[in-house]
Amino acid sequence: MSAKALKAAAKAFKKLPAEWRRLVVYAENRSDWAHLGPVVDRLLDQHDVNITYLTSEATDPQLERDHPRLRAFDIGDGAVRAVAFRDMQAGLLLTTTPDLGTYDVKRSIHPVHYVYLFHAFVSTHMVYRPGAFDQFDTVLCVGPHHAAEIRASEAHYGTPRKRLVKHGYGRLDLLRAEAATATPVERRVVLAGTWGPNAMMERTEGAAIARALLQAGYEVIVRLHPMTTRHHPGLAGDLQAELSEFGQLRVETDMRDRESVTTAALMVSDWSGAAFDYSLGLERPVLFVDVPTKVNNPGYTDLGIEPIEVRLRHELGEVIAPEQLGGVVGSVERLTADPGAFAEKAAAVRDESVYNVGRSAEAAAAWLVAAYASVSERN
Repeated sequence: MSAKALKAAAKAFKKLPAEWRRLVVYAENRSDWAHLGPVVDRLLDQHDVNITYLTSEATDPQLERDHPRLRAFDIGDGAVRAVAFRDMQAGLLLTTTPDLGTYDVKRSIHPVHYVYLFHAFVSTHMVYRPGAFDQFDTVLCVGPHHAAEIRASEAHYGTPRKRLVKHGYGRLDLLRAEAATATPVERRVVLAGTWGPNAMMERTEGAAIARALLQAGYEVIVRLHPMTTRHHPGLAGDLQAELSEFGQLRVETDMRDRESVTTAALMVSDWSGAAFDYSLGLERPVLFVDVPTKVNNPGYTDLGIEPIEVRLRHELGEVIAPEQLGGVVGSVERLTADPGAFAEKAAAVRDESVYNVGRSAEAAAAWLVAAYASVSERN
């Protein structure tokens, strides 16, 4: 959209009656809907709540959605967004974008209650930047690990105490629902890693693992992280050219199609949160490639809590060092030898680590409805 159109959208949002500004939902991009959507849909389907949806992506499908209790505006990701947030008059603002107050997205000069919803299972203190959640008033936690880490951080750094809600993880619930109708293909393996210079698909390990599995007769599907594709637009073609002798290779760059994930018997990953979505959602094993850790908070050890993505790797699969990739096929064979036994183990880990399994949207919606009612009473 043009700057003029963005300004007009922001102005229209600001002029909304108070009943349309009691609950505002902000999405940085359309992929945020995978996490916000189940909660928003639950609110629209089951509760009498008006929702105003702000997005920074002009092609966000919610902009075209026709619902009597949903209004949507594109406010871009530049100066218009910055001004809209700084001058926002709203009751509740729900988002899955961290780092509130650190970059362009600031707290309003007016009283607004900011609510954070996680878009990943991983811990709060290693992958995320320092203070990523400090300026939120309420945090919807995936599991007990988030609650323990946030409370430890508040005590250690002396930051304000937040309200913590037992939410759960909507993406996990979605995968579990899809798994009910998806049959795993015995010799199908999906490679799905994180992005960045230490990511397995941006180093040599990704291609080497794909080759080893293809040579052993496995069907291999490589799913490139969107940020990897953005920074290395030629990588998909390079992989296909390098491994063109094998007919059982597929390289995917569109993350909206999850068929390759739900039908794979095993995932090979690195430090990607997708590994935990896959294993806990589908109850299947992961082979973790031990590339250097992705650390955005160098002080994460200050809390004395081992990040859950480190602790659970050996419970949900095996860890293989880059210099030991000759053992990849053997690891895959071991991990897929007894799917039933592994499914029981993964289910037990999930039930200990995630709140409200199967009903996370319901739990979040219930809390938001109560908070919405409180805002309505004040206004």
